[in-house]
Amino acid sequence: MNSLLLQKLNAASPVKRDEIKKQYHKSPLMLRFVQFIEKQQNRFSTADAVIYIYEVRKSDKNFSAYQNRFYKLRKKLIESFGDVVASYQLPDEQQWLREGQMSMQKGKFKEAQRLLTKAETHCWRNNIFEILPEVIDALIQTNQALNTIDKNKVLHKKFPQALALYTDLSEAKNIVRKIYEVNLQQGIQATRSLYKRLAKLVVKNRTYPRFKLLYNFIAAYYKTGAGGKGYLQKTYAINRHIAVAQKLMNLYPHMPALHYTPGFLAGQFYRLHEIQALGYYNSLRYKEAAEVIAKLYAYVMQNNSAFSRLKNEVFFTNAIHMFTYAGVIKSQCRLRQTIWIL
Repeated sequence: MNSLLLQKLNAASPVKRDEIKKQYHKSPLMLRFVQFIEKQQNRFSTADAVIYIYEVRKSDKNFSAYQNRFYKLRKKLIESFGDVVASYQLPDEQQWLREGQMSMQKGKFKEAQRLLTKAETHCWRNNIFEILPEVIDALIQTNQALNTIDKNKVLHKKFPQALALYTDLSEAKNIVRKIYEVNLQQGIQATRSLYKRLAKLVVKNRTYPRFKLLYNFIAAYYKTGAGGKGYLQKTYAINRHIAVAQKLMNLYPHMPALHYTPGFLAGQFYRLHEIQALGYYNSLRYKEAAEVIAKLYAYVMQNNSAFSRLKNEVFFTNAIHMFTYAGVIKSQCRLRQTIWIL
């Protein structure tokens, strides 16, 4: 995240830099942060930035508190660049992993240990299995460098478990790819065996809600978009998938469903509400569909929206239909079929 911010600020025009400085002219800390970045060449560490901005020493007993303040300050500055930067902002766990690895390269092993420990904790909490084996391996190396090998006893036990979860998640993602292809070529009914395979992974990993969220999110998404008699007449099943996915996303607000990529939470939020709106639409519940799509429309159209990239023909076409039918409700109508690529 630090390197991305450095790249964007250095690439910004003088006018853009002036705009940012004017925007934060009453925030001396932010101005010091911008001043610090302008002095850097290729990269900078979080610790160095904290020391410069807050004028503290690393030995300060409240140094970690200053770091937390820095993260908020950095996020605020990133948001100043709008959705272009925000959409490429790495998820926190991945950023901590990268910064930890950079600290290791610089011989700052205590800093690396702190970052990697935080990354591991959050990976387990949010079911981030894409990078968990790498995080644990890096933390093991850091403990070895600090000669705190006793801490590795637990990590060596966790590593095979993390690896198994990574493998199962990768298999689940591959099944999703197959569901898309089979659905596209043969129709949604032909995907039943693939959903059964996905369900087995959910049962196998029942203590990790990521798999249940992925299953219900994908089932709702493709069955809503499939159209046809198979599911347009079974909207109750789709609504059940939506309800389960919504509940899990509320319980675990930082947990991904399918993708763990920059901006995944915004995309996930958008897709679930899009599914919900289309579910209402297919159920001929036009007023409710219009209410949901109106909220999405507001998010998409606001300045510097994380959803700006979703301003496309499919979104506007669906919105127009929902608004139209909400105004003039008909008992019978042909529902248009829309195919999405997830």
